[in-house]
Amino acid sequence: MTIRRQLSLLMLLLILVSVIINSLISTNYIDSYFKNYVSDQYDENVRAITTFSRNILVEGVQNRVRAQSELENFVDDPIVAIAIYDASGNQVAYVEDSMFNMHRGMMMGGMYDVKNDTITLTNGLKEVGILVITRNADVQSSETVRLFKMAMLMGTLLSGAVVLVMSLGLISLSSKRITKDLRNTAQFARSIELGEIKKVEGSKTLEIKALQMSLQNLSNKLKLQKATRKQKTDQLAHETRTPLTILRTNIEGALDGIVEVNESRLESCLSEIENLSILISNMNEVIEYETDEVNVVIRNYDIVKEIKKVIKGLNVQFKKKGLELNYDGPTQFDVNQDSALLNQALYNLLTNAYKFTNEGRVTVELKQIETTGWSLIVSDTGIGISEDDMERVFDAYYRSLQTSNIDGDGLGLYITKNNVDSIGGALTVESRVGEGSQFTIAFTE
Repeated sequence: MTIRRQLSLLMLLLILVSVIINSLISTNYIDSYFKNYVSDQYDENVRAITTFSRNILVEGVQNRVRAQSELENFVDDPIVAIAIYDASGNQVAYVEDSMFNMHRGMMMGGMYDVKNDTITLTNGLKEVGILVITRNADVQSSETVRLFKMAMLMGTLLSGAVVLVMSLGLISLSSKRITKDLRNTAQFARSIELGEIKKVEGSKTLEIKALQMSLQNLSNKLKLQKATRKQKTDQLAHETRTPLTILRTNIEGALDGIVEVNESRLESCLSEIENLSILISNMNEVIEYETDEVNVVIRNYDIVKEIKKVIKGLNVQFKKKGLELNYDGPTQFDVNQDSALLNQALYNLLTNAYKFTNEGRVTVELKQIETTGWSLIVSDTGIGISEDDMERVFDAYYRSLQTSNIDGDGLGLYITKNNVDSIGGALTVESRVGEGSQFTIAFTE
């Protein structure tokens, strides 16, 4: 049985029970109230008839026809006849319902029962006559009461039928909406399972809406996880370019006779091979990367040696393009940092400067800030960065329109910013279009 059918039957059952209970309560209450009203009304009429009859006997009957006519006004259900007798037993007045003869026939057949209420009429202590009121045996079961019950029953049935029809309409609309929401939610869950990007129309039912929100959160987490894996895989590919590029430029330089193959040059190449081996050995860890945490290894080392090693590896490539690559700073400077992350950041800044500088020079400057801090500055004389691009220059995969013709994947500066943030530094940029850019990595220890 479908959910829609189950909901419809359940709601219909609840409505029927509600209508029946409501009808019973209201019918009993109104019936009891009306019966009490009829009894009270009969008692009030009896008092009025008694007073009227006493006046006739005390004051005398001056106009019997008029008295008879006035007395007829009191003959009304449940009263069917009124008789007034004087003290001698003589009938003074008598009125009856026009249907009383038929009532007598019913009485004889056992279908109709009446009762006489006999009231002694007095004037002070003196008895002046007798009043006999013939009425239905049960005042609360009079014709009026029976007609009222019949009308009330018909009204209850009619209102119940109207409520039932309206309820069926509301049930149909409600079940259609709930079924539609559940169907959309099921399709949304299926799209998540298949890896499709799909949105679901929000339900107005709180429980279904909560379920949809949970599925939406799950979908967002899966997308984020997928995007993170792709980003880290791209980052891995980007980072492997550093040692590969240095190795290639040195080998090409040696083949062209530009670079002298000596012990220092071979040690530099061997160091890059070790870096490449580390990246490859950590490939599985990077691909299965689930968080934004970066593995940081702090050690004390001479940063100047590392800077010159990176410059030496890229110097051949810069010379081929006609660019100067210079270092400006102390000959030795010991720091406590992660050399791998910092070297990667420096390499990314230098290759970025290489791509966007067509002539002039690129300079790496190391400065001490007061007594505890220091900064690493990479400046170039390249095309510069516009103000519109400055806010997004560190975003992953962001490429400016003015650099769309230059090869790149938009990850270099993003990785650099990530690395610098991970080791407690601050990366800032200053640039003017047509004049060049300056990236500063600052540390305050």
